[in-house]
Amino acid sequence: MTAITETVMTNANCDFDPTSKSLEAAQQDILAAVEPIANTETIPLEQARGRVLAKALTADSDVPPHPNSAMDGYAIRLADLTDARSLPIFGTNLAGFPAHTALPEQQCLRIMTGAVLPSGADAVVMQEQVSVNGNVATFPPGIKSGQNIRPIGDDITAGSKLLPAGRLLGPAELGVLASLGREEVTVNRRIRVGVFVTGDELQTPGNKLAAGQIYDSNRISLLALLESSGCEAVDLGRVPDSLEELIQLLQLVAAEAGLDAVITTGGVSVGEADYVRDAVAAVGQLQLWRVAVKPGRPFAYGLLPDDLHFFGLPGNPVSAVVTFLLLVRPALHKLQGRAGNIPPLLPAIAQTSLRKRPGRADYQRGFYQQQVTESGISLQVSALSDQGSGRLSSLTEANCLIALSADEGDISAGSVVGILPFSLLF
Repeated sequence: MTAITETVMTNANCDFDPTSKSLEAAQQDILAAVEPIANTETIPLEQARGRVLAKALTADSDVPPHPNSAMDGYAIRLADLTDARSLPIFGTNLAGFPAHTALPEQQCLRIMTGAVLPSGADAVVMQEQVSVNGNVATFPPGIKSGQNIRPIGDDITAGSKLLPAGRLLGPAELGVLASLGREEVTVNRRIRVGVFVTGDELQTPGNKLAAGQIYDSNRISLLALLESSGCEAVDLGRVPDSLEELIQLLQLVAAEAGLDAVITTGGVSVGEADYVRDAVAAVGQLQLWRVAVKPGRPFAYGLLPDDLHFFGLPGNPVSAVVTFLLLVRPALHKLQGRAGNIPPLLPAIAQTSLRKRPGRADYQRGFYQQQVTESGISLQVSALSDQGSGRLSSLTEANCLIALSADEGDISAGSVVGILPFSLLF
């Protein structure tokens, strides 16, 4: 195992640590070590929300398959309109029912939204613009050819590229597949990720706390984060602060658990009871330790036997969540075969000054809201007053992370900063 050299800070106003890897480099190194899974399965559309499309899809038919009306109104042939601009109504086409297939000359047809357009018709006039007296409809001037008509393939044309491989299937994608008559879709299998926590001080919620104990919140948070990330989460429980027991568990999950990745929290710092790095090095390969990010510097990544990815998160609750979002979630997305691994930052205007020391990236909890002014729409953000990494409740008070780069110092009010809304992460 490579010896870890501790850093002695020489400047209290700087947070630089030469033994830590930059956040961007750590993200890229981890992503480079991850290969998407190759196993697929075909499942019903109703079960495919949140799954990842395995193969690019091409449309095999037109949508709509026939020209239809985009409005409730009247189908006409523009050439039939005389100076009187009136035509007798010869019938009605309803959506989903047998339709009149041809429009007789010098007549109009009552037509409902989605109903088949009769041949010969070249415009549909919405009913609110038509005056009807008995069986005669009178039309306004200014009607244009093709108005309110959906031609064949107006939405999707046969042979067109529909969805790329790696696309996350949501309500819109599933609706598009259903519009083509698909009842099944081939997706990548769901990846299995195990979670365990370390620490003699941890107690399972529901049990009585002994002296010096706290309840284990990290395991519950991470299991929920995995579920929201489209993974099959496997609860591996708690392991005491014991190097031997950690090695035994890692050997067991690598050999028998059928996992794609394993995540743990705690035990990755430099305390006397922090054994996770040594355990990973004993069972597999520790490839990364310490990332220049706040909160979350003591983060570890490695590979266990059979390409089982290991992520060691800090024990502080906020640090565990933030490092999961920044470093683990992108890797799991790539493992799933999902495109777009790292979400983009949104620009926002800082409403107050933000304190920061240069040296490492800082992701502060913040609250943003939209502001509408005469000059346009902007996002305004303020940081929470207490940024302690042990304050898990602060994640319920915030709705975003404020991303400050490693080389930045204090940020003045009115500056533009990047934010990661929780709505894009959870």
